[in-house]
Amino acid sequence: MTSSTQVAFTSLRSTLHDMVSESRVRGRSYESDQSRVWRDVATTMGDHDIRSNTGAMTDVFAGKRESIDTVVDSVRLGEGQLGLLAFVGGRFLSLDLVSSPAAWASLHPRIVSGHALEALRVAPTLPLAFSEAAAVLRRVAALPTTSAAAPEGIGRELRARALGLQGAGVLLDGELVQLSVFPQAA
Repeated sequence: MTSSTQVAFTSLRSTLHDMVSESRVRGRSYESDQSRVWRDVATTMGDHDIRSNTGAMTDVFAGKRESIDTVVDSVRLGEGQLGLLAFVGGRFLSLDLVSSPAAWASLHPRIVSGHALEALRVAPTLPLAFSEAAAVLRRVAALPTTSAAAPEGIGRELRARALGLQGAGVLLDGELVQLSVFPQAA
């Protein structure tokens, strides 16, 4: 078995988080609308002028691999890094955190690939001011969360939808093991 070279592009990850969170709020399981996922992938293919017989998300990444790799290579992994706060075109994309540098090192190129695909859709902008990143982090820190038993039976699942943000994570023995936060869908 091999690992995928990327995770879903960031806007699709955000959409999936939103759909699953909505399902959980309604007391249901981890449901998502697969037809919407396929539509989002098709839209992204169109945005990037990618043709595919299968409509697979991996075809989008394959079609833009050289450009994506250029972006990924420019986002260096820092020593002891546990995550990434990502903005593209001055817009907050996501915050991803894990509890160990080794775990993040394995995720870093795949997460950044998803951000890179988003970055290829927008015009370059001036560098982000530190105050903008700090403002997002303050909102994340203030998020009220709900907690439930994790679906795998280990730890606690966290969910949050407030302050224009949505997120999910996992607590194990009181330690935050994983967290992903996105802008809340309009």
